[in-house]
Amino acid sequence: MKPSRDTALTALLENLPEAIYGVDLDFRITFMNRFARQVWRGEEQDFLGQPVQRVLPNLTPEGFLAFLGKALAAADRVETKVFSETAQAWFHVSAYPHTGGLFLHARQSADRKAPENNNPRYDALTGCLMRPAFLEAIREAPRPAVLAVLDLNHLKTINDVHGHMGGDAHIRATAESLREAFPDALRARWGGDEFVLLVPGHRAAPVADRLKQLRVTPTSVVSASQALSAPVFEFGVALLPTPATPFEQAFAVADDALHHAKQAQRHQAAGDQDSFAIGAFSRYLETLETPDDVVRGSLDRLLDLLNFDIGFYDTVGDAPGAAPVVVARGDAAGTGPLRGPEPAAGLTLQALQLQQSVSATDYPAEPYAVPEAVAAGIKSVGLTPVRAAGHTVGVLGLATVNRWRTVTPQVKQLLELASLRLGHALHLKRVVGEVRSNLEAGLLGLGVALEARDLETHGHTQRVAELAVRVGQALHLSDSELDWLRDGAYLHDIGKLLIPDAILLKPGRLTPQEWQTMQTHATRGLELASRIPALAPQVLEIVAHHHERWDGGGYPAGLRGEQIPLLARVFSVCDVYDALVSERPYKAPWSRADARAEIERQAGKQFCPVVVTAFLAAVS
Repeated sequence: MKPSRDTALTALLENLPEAIYGVDLDFRITFMNRFARQVWRGEEQDFLGQPVQRVLPNLTPEGFLAFLGKALAAADRVETKVFSETAQAWFHVSAYPHTGGLFLHARQSADRKAPENNNPRYDALTGCLMRPAFLEAIREAPRPAVLAVLDLNHLKTINDVHGHMGGDAHIRATAESLREAFPDALRARWGGDEFVLLVPGHRAAPVADRLKQLRVTPTSVVSASQALSAPVFEFGVALLPTPATPFEQAFAVADDALHHAKQAQRHQAAGDQDSFAIGAFSRYLETLETPDDVVRGSLDRLLDLLNFDIGFYDTVGDAPGAAPVVVARGDAAGTGPLRGPEPAAGLTLQALQLQQSVSATDYPAEPYAVPEAVAAGIKSVGLTPVRAAGHTVGVLGLATVNRWRTVTPQVKQLLELASLRLGHALHLKRVVGEVRSNLEAGLLGLGVALEARDLETHGHTQRVAELAVRVGQALHLSDSELDWLRDGAYLHDIGKLLIPDAILLKPGRLTPQEWQTMQTHATRGLELASRIPALAPQVLEIVAHHHERWDGGGYPAGLRGEQIPLLARVFSVCDVYDALVSERPYKAPWSRADARAEIERQAGKQFCPVVVTAFLAAVS
């Protein structure tokens, strides 16, 4: 039974620096601590309900399951030492009885010497080869051959209804039906409810046809279990044409077909866990806003969740979208997008033509494989097109390097979720951009009208806005801050609408009282701009404070130093510079060199020194 998350025991087990597993009375996983999840590169929900053999694979000696049975009946800790063929290492396994099951503590031994002549070749329950013996036997098995991977559908239900004796009888009956149907095949019990066959022959279809008959022929135990609706097992097959064909390659292809069969039946207990994983990923995607964040964030999460080596986003043609990205793990770092020299080729082209997710568990064997990708060691690929506003703008994909990995329906579902989120983010960005463009056009028109009334040099507003953005970029401001700079530049003198023409257009020097009235354009501009809907507070700060001075001698509030909002400091430098280099009715234009020198002299006096440094870099 899985312990309560509120108990001190669970907290202790969760944080131990060694692998801890919880199993129920059927030896199925109910708990994995953080260290165990890191070892298997997955979340706990990916393993819940699975046979314990999934995380303790290829353990010998033969009596390991008997050891677990003994541990259930024990009053205290029971220990054994087992050898893992997969890890080629010995492990100490301690079993602690717990209400409703066991806790298993697995820790690797310093002894790495393989046992001599004590590895069992045959599974005691079924008479099939055990996995290590099967892997050894296939090295000498004739080719061509057909590989079949099978997964029983009902074992947990049968155990619940008939007990472990009934479950064992079902497993034995299935193994016997396989022996009778394929007397010349190598047969292995791959796990608690999995079998693997290697059948001599060069055609997969007859093997598949025979398995289709067996899967709908219930054993006596299944017949007695009236609630079962799915077949006895699901399967996938693949051809091993020559001795040079890697077993892992064929296994991945057969396992891929098995997963698709299981998905079609929608019967496996892992389905609820898959839904949980998909829901969690969907909730994570909702936290990502910009297209680039969606691309990078989704690929990072998918690589961690699904154990692929490469995640990539590639644009299609000149369609607007997020920037192309390749995220790689381990030895795959540096591998580029899976494309050839054409604009769209290989699996990408197929996805674009079909407008749906596509995959290749054995990518090098596909006729459309891109040579550059094959040469880079790509073995398995899944990808999906990305659409925004009715147009295909790119493809999202996952790939493995130098190893085969089944591209399951769940992989495609998760890719499609990321694709939908990316398409939504791109559409939203386009809509916001259009709104932004319309708003900016209106503000620019207002700014041009203001400069005409104020007898400003034509184009002053646009030039100052563009220069302010360049200085802002030199200061590494965000996109939002750059937008606010533009808006502030367009509206900075809106308060002059309320200044009488006699003062605003006076050709000579203003009297002290007139100058006092002129200075009110900053605060009166703030009052006017505040009535424009949706203007950011940072824009209003530019309108209100673009005449403040670093030394405190400015207006309207006499702010000094960093009391002055940063965007107002940036704008004031650009505004003064453009005024200096522009011709006005009352002065000739300065040279650019003289204007830059004057700005530099005013650093620490009229202007912020940091902004001046960025300004000089931007106009050099």
